[in-house]
Amino acid sequence: MFITDKIVFLELEKTGSTFTSVVLEKYCGGMLKDKHSSLSNHQDTSKIIVSSLRNPWDWYVSMWAFSCTAQGELHHYFRDLPRSEFRRARAERHLPSLLWFFIRALTGRPDWMTLFSDPFDLSNFRKWLTLMLGREGHHIGVRGYAASPVRMVAGYMTFRFLALTTDYNAWMQVGRKCRTRQELTRFADKHTIVHKILRMEHLNQDLADLLALVGIDVSVTALDEGRKVNVSPRLDYRDYYDDRTNELVRNRDGFIIDRFGYSF
Repeated sequence: MFITDKIVFLELEKTGSTFTSVVLEKYCGGMLKDKHSSLSNHQDTSKIIVSSLRNPWDWYVSMWAFSCTAQGELHHYFRDLPRSEFRRARAERHLPSLLWFFIRALTGRPDWMTLFSDPFDLSNFRKWLTLMLGREGHHIGVRGYAASPVRMVAGYMTFRFLALTTDYNAWMQVGRKCRTRQELTRFADKHTIVHKILRMEHLNQDLADLLALVGIDVSVTALDEGRKVNVSPRLDYRDYYDDRTNELVRNRDGFIIDRFGYSF
C-alpha cells in the first residue's frame, strides 16, 4: 500500500497502481509499504482509503502479458512450481492443499511456463486463462487463493480485489469462505472499506478528483504528461478472446463486472 498524510492507496496489481503511487508521492509525499498488501486495521486511520480497478477482461490479458516478460508474482509462483505450491500450502496450514500437492505429484501439473513464451500468442493466452479460471486454477496458492473456499465462485481477480478492499478481519473470517455470489455481494456491501475506486479506463481524471479532495489542484493535462510504468507488450485485450474464454471471465468475475458495470 502507499500511505500519505491523508490517503491510503491499496494497490491491485496491473490497474495503474505503480503510476498512481508515483503521482501520490509527487504531489502528496508519503511512502510505499508492503506493495499490494491489505490494510490490517482500517479503523486505525481517518485517511481516505482508495483502491484501483480495471476491466476484468483487460486485467487478465495484462497479468498474462506481464508474466511473459518474466515479471510479477504469478510468474514467479509458476516458475517455482512445485515448490511454491507446497510452501504456500504449508504456510496456510491448509490440509486439503497439502493432500492435493502429493496427489498432483503423481498425476502431474500443466507446464505453465511454456504459456509465457510470447505475449502475442493468442492460443497460449487462451490456454493459460482456461487453466487459471478452471479447476486447475483452484490449486494456485498465491495470496492464499487455494486455501479459500471463495475460489469456487470467484476468479482470481475478484479474490484479490475483495481481499484488498474489505475489512481484513472480516475477509479472513467470513469473506474468503463465501460459497455463492449472493453471499459475496452481501459481504462486500457490509464490509467494504474503500471510499473511492480509481478506474484504469479514466485513471488521470480520477486521480485529479482524488487530489482535489485533499486540497491539491492538479489538472488532468498535467497528469497526462506522466509516463506509464510497467507496460507490457501486447495487443488490444479483445483480440485475445474467443467465445469460450470470454464467457469464462464473465462467469468467474461476474461480481466485479456486474458491480462496476464492465462489459467486454
